Amino acid sequence: MRSPPCRVRGRVCRASTCDPHPALRSGFGHSVSPGGPGRRGLPTGNVSCMTSSPVAVSPLLQPITLGPLTLPNRVVMASMHMGLEDRHDDLPQLAAFYAERARGGVGLIVTGGLGVVPEGTVTLGGGMLASEEDARAHRVVTDAVHAAGGRILAQLLHAGRYAPSPDLVSASAVRAPISRHTPREMTAADIERTVNAFARAATLALEAGYDGVEIMASEGYLLNQFLAPATNRRADEYGG
Repeated sequence: MRSPPCRVRGRVCRASTCDPHPALRSGFGHSVSPGGPGRRGLPTGNVSCMTSSPVAVSPLLQPITLGPLTLPNRVVMASMHMGLEDRHDDLPQLAAFYAERARGGVGLIVTGGLGVVPEGTVTLGGGMLASEEDARAHRVVTDAVHAAGGRILAQLLHAGRYAPSPDLVSASAVRAPISRHTPREMTAADIERTVNAFARAATLALEAGYDGVEIMASEGYLLNQFLAPATNRRADEYGG
């Protein structure tokens, strides 16, 4: 933290021990060359200030290395849906938004959730990372963030029983209070396909230039539905 400023003849000093009138406290931070008193009794002449000792940088602002990724600081912009992830035509606007945050000092940005299969998106026709075309479209986002000095992860998700699709699926056929549809219980084959879809999306995220991925496994989405006894009533190897 910087010391509060003081003023001597209109000059700002940020010394750690400042006294605007050396006559009151001689030697506490200022030396004044001869010049005599000026207006309001303040000394005239040249003023020099003692500098404070270096202040330790907060760990929040220090770099950190996570595996192969080094972040400039520990400031993270958490995932949030901006309404710009769903259409490829809107991705340049999303890129500009994220780049501004990176220029402002955010060390790591996490995108809004991107679906891995059509029936698992959070909105009908919602944004996905499921094809080479999706990966190419997202390059504008990652390029903009990297040019601004930031790092960015793609959040991958499957909404499960929260999905708006009438073809929604879940660990068990338990309807969510916020949904009009009862999900179909996933078969073992469904689960295997979904696991592969997450792996495919992660590969596409790297092709798109993302620095990594975040897997959404909380807030009641599909992976959380497998972990919670209230939504996983299975009796097989995937039971809760």
